Amino acid sequence: MTTDQLDVAKPKAHGPDFALFLVIGVALLVLAALYPAARVVDAYFDSKRPLYDDVSEMAWIQYNYYQLEGEAYPIEVQGGQSVTVGDQTYAVNPGVELAVRATEDGWCIKGHDDHGNSGDWCFPGDVDPGNPN
Repeated sequence: MTTDQLDVAKPKAHGPDFALFLVIGVALLVLAALYPAARVVDAYFDSKRPLYDDVSEMAWIQYNYYQLEGEAYPIEVQGGQSVTVGDQTYAVNPGVELAVRATEDGWCIKGHDDHGNSGDWCFPGDVDPGNPN
């Protein structure tokens, strides 16, 4: 008998199934590693939500008042307090403070919260800021 006649099992090469499982495994590891970072980023943006919600609501209330009276309604409101502007009442989220000042052509809202987020937003009286509801 010669060696070319022997039935010797040849080692099986890694086929496309192995490569697919390897790619899926690496992708899952990357996703697992990114999950904590995504949670941190999400928490950061969620901390700003109450401030932006209050500014948006106050801009809408001031716009409605401006349309009726032709001027803004200057106020300062602390977190958790309610404020009535014209016929609309709004309770500011806890931890958020807003101050509205009138300008020549509209109003500006200065706000900050307990998380250190702050901003100063100005609106012209003839431009609808959009109903946040």
